[in-house]
Amino acid sequence: MALTDRVQKELADITLDPSPNCSAGPKGDNIYEWRSTILGSPGSTFLL
Repeated sequence: MALTDRVQKELADITLDPSPNCSAGPKGDNIYEWRSTILGSPGSTFLL
């Protein structure tokens, strides 16, 4: 499997079945540079 195919598959998986309290996706048009967010638990110092 080529790298581009793998990245596109991972994006499709995240889009169709997102994890709770997490998000991720390409930053702009570059599929090799991603931005992600992970929220902490309620009461956590990492909760935004």
